[in-house]
Amino acid sequence: MRLMRVLGKKLFMKSGYKGPESDSIISNPPYYTSESARVRYLFEHQVLRDQFFNLPDKTVETILKKDGLLTIFRIATKFNGCDNSYSPEDYHIVFMRKDLDINTICIECPNPKYTPLCYRIYIIFSDDYTNLGYYTIECGVNNNAFLCGWDGAKHLLFNEIKTPPMWEGKEKSVFISIETLIVIDLHAKRFNLCYEGK
Repeated sequence: MRLMRVLGKKLFMKSGYKGPESDSIISNPPYYTSESARVRYLFEHQVLRDQFFNLPDKTVETILKKDGLLTIFRIATKFNGCDNSYSPEDYHIVFMRKDLDINTICIECPNPKYTPLCYRIYIIFSDDYTNLGYYTIECGVNNNAFLCGWDGAKHLLFNEIKTPPMWEGKEKSVFISIETLIVIDLHAKRFNLCYEGK
């Protein structure tokens, strides 16, 4: 309990920060059909993103700890007056390093039932946390998905993914490996970073 209070103060009580204005103009979106979907949307598209951009080192440190991501999720649900319906087994986290200074955390989320909840979240950061990227693979309609990201408060849609984003076994790991390289390449091009995209 003490850990949650400390993390809550460090991650969610940054004085005067209200999050991007663009998120507040959404009214009655489809993901609000259930309380758990509403909180999950807020967590994936606002809470985790905002904390990463505001306190990147602390956020990365917390995510990489055992059950750290769920600790952040629990705080988000508590602040929104909801129960947490997810367990550590529902999220799969992989840390990758590309060349010298591109680090990536891939967060595989529970299979989304509503648009635009996430299949995966990609968090990209340099060693000194001066270059940051937050990208989402979001559930679309007709068995497709969208690669999205943010530029400050602005939501950006980069590409539609027409292949079903949920696979099983070897196909799934190959698909996610290719998807990861696409996201890293996109980030590198957006910020003119030099790396060997192999």
